[in-house]
Amino acid sequence: MEQIIHATVLGARRFDINGDKIGSMFISQPVPKDTPDYVGHEVMKVSCPFPMIDEIRFQNIPGDYQLRVKMKTAAGGKVGLEVLGLKPVDSAATGKPK
Repeated sequence: MEQIIHATVLGARRFDINGDKIGSMFISQPVPKDTPDYVGHEVMKVSCPFPMIDEIRFQNIPGDYQLRVKMKTAAGGKVGLEVLGLKPVDSAATGKPK
């Protein structure tokens, strides 16, 4: 199942380990103000296709994006997210600063 989330993309990286090509993005979302154990933004690492790094290389990063994601099984049987696509959020339309 695919979902759309809004997050700030902080950066991305990719690597090739013995032919296994992996991509990762680092994203953040604000933590609700009523959460006593966090302040500011929560940072998460999500996977992405290896070629996506070339697609976003000249984007405005860090920046606000709509991410099309799907859930997948991650390390240790935990749930992880994989970014399937992204598009910049128009800060003028949302009123959010870039």
